[in-house]
Amino acid sequence: MAALLFEIWETDDSMECSLVSAQADVMREPDARFVKAFHASTYNEMGQTYNDHYGWGDYHPIEGVTDIPFSEDERAAQTAYLSNRQLQPAHAAQLNRP
Repeated sequence: MAALLFEIWETDDSMECSLVSAQADVMREPDARFVKAFHASTYNEMGQTYNDHYGWGDYHPIEGVTDIPFSEDERAAQTAYLSNRQLQPAHAAQLNRP
């Protein structure tokens, strides 16, 4: 079971918890503030960690959806992306990246 990197970001009127990926980095609001990074091995584990951060209690998975552990191929793809991650300048500064 592979653990993937997730991040929580907030704006004045929204919050997001997403798998670190090119798509998430491009879609992020320019004024988003970095809150937290963590690893999870399944989407349900990610959901519980997100809920724990905000004190929302137990995460309730979508009924009928199987929680499949992330694969080593998914981890390898994320690792490759992270080795050359391109962030918006304001976001990069929050993560102490050039």
